[in-house]
Amino acid sequence: MTTVTLNARLVALQKLMTELACQSVSQQILLDSLAQFCVDNLDAAFARIWLVNETEDVLILQASRGQYTRINGTRARISIGQGSKIDKLYVAGKPHITNDVLNDPGVKDKEWAQREAFVAFAGYPLIWGCQPLGVLGMYSRQTLSEDLLLLLSIFCAMASATIYQQRQTEHNMMQFCQVTGFKRVLLDRLIALGDDKVTVAPRVRD
Repeated sequence: MTTVTLNARLVALQKLMTELACQSVSQQILLDSLAQFCVDNLDAAFARIWLVNETEDVLILQASRGQYTRINGTRARISIGQGSKIDKLYVAGKPHITNDVLNDPGVKDKEWAQREAFVAFAGYPLIWGCQPLGVLGMYSRQTLSEDLLLLLSIFCAMASATIYQQRQTEHNMMQFCQVTGFKRVLLDRLIALGDDKVTVAPRVRD
């Protein structure tokens, strides 16, 4: 990834997070926007977000953007503990990344992956503090570079904070302020990642 491309994606990420912070949006719009960012800026052929329903002990597909947009298919509800790739990501709390999906044991349907020409998969648990929120997963037809994976990890951290903030804002202003501060730290990391060459928009006062 060139420096120009990286910087453009960093600016796009800051713009998205600033817009989401300044607007009162529904959970569906929030999650759709996050998934769409993966398609538009992180080389995803499609990206999906599952959120946990702790009452039912199940991950529920809430957003899907890119090649597949249905959220009521076979992956709509994933029982926690049943051993699927997405379930394992949630339980382990650690990312799973591969640039060789056809030889990755976590990818069960190799014929489908080959037919669709998928090369890479990246899955990240969405966690705020010690609170697991869900999972973000994406397939790509391109090899995921180290720069892109670093950007993706920062994006997932910010996405987790934003999802948590959206859930908690009305209930606990103190937690809201903590999340806002955390997101500012991540934005500073974005600027550093761009080697101080990114032209960023002025921060909006909270």
